Amino acid sequence: MYNVHFIIIDPFIDYSTSSVQYQFIEQDLRDVYNNPNIDWTFVVETTPIYTSLAQHPGNSTIRDIYHPLFDKYGVDLVLTSDNHNYQRTFPLKYNDKDGEQAPFVAKQDDKHFGFLNIDINGKKLKGTFYANELQVPSYHYVKYQNNVIDEFTISKTTEQDKDKWFDKL
Repeated sequence: MYNVHFIIIDPFIDYSTSSVQYQFIEQDLRDVYNNPNIDWTFVVETTPIYTSLAQHPGNSTIRDIYHPLFDKYGVDLVLTSDNHNYQRTFPLKYNDKDGEQAPFVAKQDDKHFGFLNIDINGKKLKGTFYANELQVPSYHYVKYQNNVIDEFTISKTTEQDKDKWFDKL
């Protein structure tokens, strides 16, 4: 069994650097980063912070506040929502000078409802996005048809290796 830690950011309450929420999240991420029993760290946030053109633009305020913490404390995966499509970015390191540098979306699918299955095996995470329907139905009931839309793998490395990898981007 692998220990996965989830933390959720609420974009509807104060999230500024002076807020109680920010202080809590920073302390929590620091604690998790220093805890050798935690294998993976996931952040969940309902407002997209990076997105290609869609109904809701990326929230640069939340991104500018929290993404540096994600880098500092080794967050492995950030899950956001609100655009009702599937988007997966390439690994991103925060850059306050250049902001969003397109193209950062590795895969996007606007035609299917679906779900993301995550399998963890030691230092490897495999994500598979399955479509429920071949086309977006006009009703909300969907059934699983086992259609793979996207697959990706994340391999854990040391912090030194991660820094070297990001420098090559």
